[in-house]
Amino acid sequence: MPEDLSALKPLYSLMFRMGSTLDLQHELSALVEELRKALSPFAIAVFMYDDQRENLLLEVQEGLPISHKLELPVGKDPLEWVRHKLGGMPTFGIPIVAEGQLLGSVIISTPISEPQLSAQLWLGQVMVNYAAPVLLNLRRYKELEKLVEKRTEELRRRNELLKTLNRIGQTISSMLNENELIEYLGREIGSLLDPSNLSISLYRPETQEVGVVCYLDDGLRQ
Repeated sequence: MPEDLSALKPLYSLMFRMGSTLDLQHELSALVEELRKALSPFAIAVFMYDDQRENLLLEVQEGLPISHKLELPVGKDPLEWVRHKLGGMPTFGIPIVAEGQLLGSVIISTPISEPQLSAQLWLGQVMVNYAAPVLLNLRRYKELEKLVEKRTEELRRRNELLKTLNRIGQTISSMLNENELIEYLGREIGSLLDPSNLSISLYRPETQEVGVVCYLDDGLRQ
């Protein structure tokens, strides 16, 4: 812990700033800005795990000789990658952990050596530990948002299906021409299903046989 309590000012500022939005980039940028004020690093980078793509995303960085988004495969050490980019400059990493989940890591390169380095490491760890639950809640919100979007789309499709089936039922009961009926069924079914290979068969009671009366190939009647 730093002897000068004024060194904790960036931590207090971080507490005030984080958790005010649902924007991951905004929250990470706030963390990086306050870490920069507290630690005065040569460079700082925040990597976050992407479970779906199974890699590490460089979300925010300052001082690294790159100008684009970066993805590292899980298993590649971001600390060694940053250290290599900076030509072996003194660098340390702070894991972002909340509720036992490893969310990512903060990589910091600093010119400061012992004994000040220990105090810097302590303050950086405290600040990252404070930010971690906020970032975890953001991840959970994004996951919930995607789930809601998926369920909403499923409900929309089911609603469209019910509307179409209801419309088909009302229409075919008033149709007397078989060809018009078949054309109509093919068109409506094709709006619900992939019409690339669709056939319509009718039962002929006089012959007691079922015969194909319409076949669609790539949506066209053959």
